[in-house]
Amino acid sequence: MNLRTLLLCVAVAVLAGGCASNKEMYYWGGYENALYKYYKDADKLEQYTKTLGRAIASGERSNRVAPGLYAEYGYALLTMGDATQALHYFELEKKTWPESTHLMNVMIKSANSATSSSTTSEGGSQ
Repeated sequence: MNLRTLLLCVAVAVLAGGCASNKEMYYWGGYENALYKYYKDADKLEQYTKTLGRAIASGERSNRVAPGLYAEYGYALLTMGDATQALHYFELEKKTWPESTHLMNVMIKSANSATSSSTTSEGGSQ
């Protein structure tokens, strides 16, 4: 066996070993399944939001929250009318994943306008 064949065998073994790794880089926590159920039945928003919250809590324990989960959770909270908490999670997404800054700025602006309109409507009804 010549040196070239030996190096090729070692390279293949190393690459195959890397593919066999079972540890995921990020923790998704049932996100895909919950999203599918929510898309099939929009009445499952509360269940979907709880799943996202649990996925984030678990991901934070191992410092592996998947990209987009904070934003997705914030959007779900905004949809449920909790603009204040939504803002918090949009800011977390922006801080954790700087490449999302532009989109998160748009979402933050949207959540701020939802917060100010709900404050205005509450103040106007008194």
